[in-house]
Amino acid sequence: RELVEYVKIGIKEAGGIPFEFNTIGVCDGIAMGHQGMKYSLPSRETIADSIEEMVRSHGVFSGIVFIAACDKNIPGHLKAAARLNLPSAFVSAGAMKAGLYNGKKIGVKAAFEARAQLELGKISKEEYKKIVCNACPGAGTCSGLYTANSMAVVTEALGLSLPRCGTALALSKEKQELAHQTGKLILDLVKQDIKARDIMTEQAFENALRLDMAVGASTNTMLHVPDIAKEAGFEFDLNKLNELSESTPNLVKLDPSADYFIEDLHEAGGIPAVMAELKLKGLIHNTTTIEGKMFDRLLEAKIKNKEVIRPIENPYSKTGGIAVLYGNLAEQGSVIKTSGINKEFPRVFEGKAVVFDSEEEANKFIADGKVEKEMVLVIRFEGAAGGPGMREMLYPTASI
Repeated sequence: RELVEYVKIGIKEAGGIPFEFNTIGVCDGIAMGHQGMKYSLPSRETIADSIEEMVRSHGVFSGIVFIAACDKNIPGHLKAAARLNLPSAFVSAGAMKAGLYNGKKIGVKAAFEARAQLELGKISKEEYKKIVCNACPGAGTCSGLYTANSMAVVTEALGLSLPRCGTALALSKEKQELAHQTGKLILDLVKQDIKARDIMTEQAFENALRLDMAVGASTNTMLHVPDIAKEAGFEFDLNKLNELSESTPNLVKLDPSADYFIEDLHEAGGIPAVMAELKLKGLIHNTTTIEGKMFDRLLEAKIKNKEVIRPIENPYSKTGGIAVLYGNLAEQGSVIKTSGINKEFPRVFEGKAVVFDSEEEANKFIADGKVEKEMVLVIRFEGAAGGPGMREMLYPTASI
């Protein structure tokens, strides 16, 4: 809400009158691992509906600045933007700094892993508390590339937020200035009558998806981006996503797949630097953005740390960080974050399937120390419809 004040100042300076209203938000970190997580994905629709209801019922808004941070509210705001089709700009509220423990950067994954270590008697309760208290040191979204930050960088790649907004930290002066600039900018969009769907084109979604693959973003983006595109009038099925991934190199690995965090990506050049590399191979389009054209924002972009952002000639892999797999376990397709898989891990794996009908059953099995080598754990009845709500399985995966 502090960022709201900077947006409002910008609107006033540009000659506009700001009206603020809020919507709900589910914190996945708090909802994780229990029944509360069933409400997270449905909250996306509640959020989109509530924004649409507020705007359409009052009929006085000339444009909208969307300020959102977390897993389901950024997608909810993006769906609302596509539906309403008013002059629109986004301020993603930003990530927190990485935590520090024993001289090493850590994030929320370390807290989930610590719970499993505590349950298995591998660490003391005191050490567990220290890890948890150091994992999330301040305000902002999780410091790694989970869904919240993945959707923030996707929003930047769509052209709906200013360059570097997707990776600027929540409590940084830069984020405050970006909020201020966005407040001013919305008046320009209103005057020029540039609406959300003028920016949310099919080519813009292709840019966003290629960026998604290049940075190895959260698999949850495969839940959200196609649904947001559908609101804007475009269909992106799993086969289309696979086509884009197969021709997009993976240039970035961040926590939970590596020891780098959002702050490292930002300092290395951010999303403009990644997209400038993709442009070298003709993989992105010169789409309309809230401040001009996509290629213009890449003119001065460059990689400042080639360990964090790989040059396109030296990618982690020649294909994207997300892939769609088909088989008897998932006849209609499944999504895997290939950038999170160790290169030494075999691409063909055979093992005994141990099937659970809920996350709780799997968590108990793991906590009881029953996991053995050559087991494949299958958790069913946790999908978007069947769950309902498609709970995220960060406890069992982190525990393993």
